[in-house]
Amino acid sequence: MSSLTDTILLLTKLASNLRRSNVSTTINGDDDVLSSLATSLNFGDRMTPGVRVLDPALSLMCFKTPEVCSARIECLVRTIVSVLNSSMSCKVLRSKDGGGSEFLKVGSSISSRDCHRLIRVCGDVLESLEGHGGHSQTLLFAILKAVVSSSCYQSLLPLSPVVYEEIEGTSRDRRAAISKLMCFLSEESPSSRHEISMRLRLWYLDPLVLKHDISEILHEAIQRPFLCLRTELHCRMAWHTVIICLVTSPTMFIETRALLHSWFLLTGLPSVLDLQIGIVSSLLDILSRPMWWGISVEMGMKYPSSDAYFPSRHHELLQIISGHISCNSFLDLVHYIKTRLVSSAKHSDATASSPSHWIFGHEALADFVDIDSAWTMLMDFPAWFYFATALIFHGNDSQDYISRVICSEVKTETVNNEELHQAATLYLSWILCPIEEAQRSMLFDQIYELSRSWTIKNKETCSYEQQSCSDIHYKSKLNCTKKLRIPKPNDCDKLHVTAQEDRASTIRVWLQKFDCCCVNYCTRTTSCHMPTEAKSKQDTRMYPNLLCAKIPLGIFITNPSYINEKECELLLHYAASGEIEQVKEMQRKAKGCVGHDEFIPWSAGDVRNWALNGACLIFNLLDLIEDMSVMLFDCEDTRVEFLHQVKVKASRYLLKCVKLLYECECHKFYNGAIGVRDNMLDLYRRLVKWRQQGSEVFEGCEAFDDVVDDFAKRFRIVE
Repeated sequence: MSSLTDTILLLTKLASNLRRSNVSTTINGDDDVLSSLATSLNFGDRMTPGVRVLDPALSLMCFKTPEVCSARIECLVRTIVSVLNSSMSCKVLRSKDGGGSEFLKVGSSISSRDCHRLIRVCGDVLESLEGHGGHSQTLLFAILKAVVSSSCYQSLLPLSPVVYEEIEGTSRDRRAAISKLMCFLSEESPSSRHEISMRLRLWYLDPLVLKHDISEILHEAIQRPFLCLRTELHCRMAWHTVIICLVTSPTMFIETRALLHSWFLLTGLPSVLDLQIGIVSSLLDILSRPMWWGISVEMGMKYPSSDAYFPSRHHELLQIISGHISCNSFLDLVHYIKTRLVSSAKHSDATASSPSHWIFGHEALADFVDIDSAWTMLMDFPAWFYFATALIFHGNDSQDYISRVICSEVKTETVNNEELHQAATLYLSWILCPIEEAQRSMLFDQIYELSRSWTIKNKETCSYEQQSCSDIHYKSKLNCTKKLRIPKPNDCDKLHVTAQEDRASTIRVWLQKFDCCCVNYCTRTTSCHMPTEAKSKQDTRMYPNLLCAKIPLGIFITNPSYINEKECELLLHYAASGEIEQVKEMQRKAKGCVGHDEFIPWSAGDVRNWALNGACLIFNLLDLIEDMSVMLFDCEDTRVEFLHQVKVKASRYLLKCVKLLYECECHKFYNGAIGVRDNMLDLYRRLVKWRQQGSEVFEGCEAFDDVVDDFAKRFRIVE
């Protein structure tokens, strides 16, 4: 009883019993018994005599009709499941001609040509089976297992395959039936079971289901930019289930990563790359600590190693970038790039026509930026990019946390500052320009000179400030015997204020040089290879400009104590928007307000976008810095102090972005705009986490409490 006809007959009988069960639930008590007795005496009934007598007999024995119907349905479901399981086999068969030929029979006896019919009938039955003690999930699992096990061809002998040609319209009907089955998928995580998830079987059955699931996650990530993807992928059950399924199947993970990478090349959207990074990070996290994801130790041990999820030719690279961040590891990474990749970057001048060339501005060949390339793997691990920016800006005499870690490793290991500086510059130039060696060499020289000039200038400025302060204190001691005078502001404080203004002006001038040499260089490279039609559509804020604009963040990471809040605002705003804004002193005339600095971006008409990008940049940057700090600092107290210092420096710019978003979104919120409340709730949660992260309670910015409280009141947030 393993044929398709018998299985469909059982499903039809199950559907009939389900309809009868729904009708019988409306009849109760003695009327049920009398009705059954009357039916049994009615010889014109279609039922067999045995069934006509059994039903009233069971009623007289105090078995209620719903119980009988439920038992009958359960028996039918078990029978169908057994039939479907028996249709699948894996065994060796011998030919009947006696020639000794053997062939392997694998999978289901139901052909793929007939699967859409089975799926369609099953979908109709499952709709009626909902609410009957979980039988719908049992039946759905058995149906999917049988359908996935079906083959597109059968082989009667080893060399005579019979291929089933799909009839026109069959694929469309099958896809429609599969989409109906998706409605019956439960949100239960498959991590607690040892069987393959039903969602994963649907992916194998129709890859468009996988594309739909990933696009749904991406759509919400784009619509809600303040979502913490790492938290959502772990805590939200629907996304959690998708991640577990991807870990269960390396093939599906590779397909998902390839899908997101192709979308990134076509659109250049940072949200696509962020989702790809989040999925890769979640995969490695599950493999390293499965129990934290609700997976048993036994199940976790069955997962393959991380090598199974990435290109085999880059296993050595994977071991480096998924390991501990250190100066020696970074040198190993750059050595890998130089020996394996840079030498193979020489290619012809033929212009390629791929859409990715429009975004990256290179005569790219697929081997350099495709899903199997080392460049794509490095883009999945952004912490190494920011570590490289820290290496080119750290000072030998700096007492900041990251700089001290780098200097201590330089003293104890067989590395030197110049070697690290050149390696970091090569890494950054290769990430920005992975194709053409001549252009990469030019970019290397520019980044190297600009970073070196900043390091020297910063060292001279710090030395000058320290010497000036010392001279003033010395002169004060010499004049201590003179007559008293009217108290005035401390000369050292005045010098400090003046020095802050000079430093802000210095960093603005440096950013202008950097923008001219690097970002404009990337833009020109993009324009010279972009078709004329695409130039009008090209978003000037797209990659690689913004990735290049994030290089100066190395100053913010390595020297937070040597830069003031104005300088931090300049660096953060430039990294978020690619624009060098102006800071103007604007005296507010409103009562109770004092003069303060206001950001005036070049594109002042698009305030919401740069405020949104600025806030997102700070949150994402802090997450990356926190990940780096876990590997760089051995002492937990030192790590917490470092994070606290970074937050203090970035808070002023963050609050400005948040206040601007208040004004822009408040009107939309009260007008009932779709999605505004979710975005503001996400932002509120980020602010609460920011305030409590690092130290037990955020200190150093008293305005944070007022902003968070006002935020909750204005947007009616209650948690």
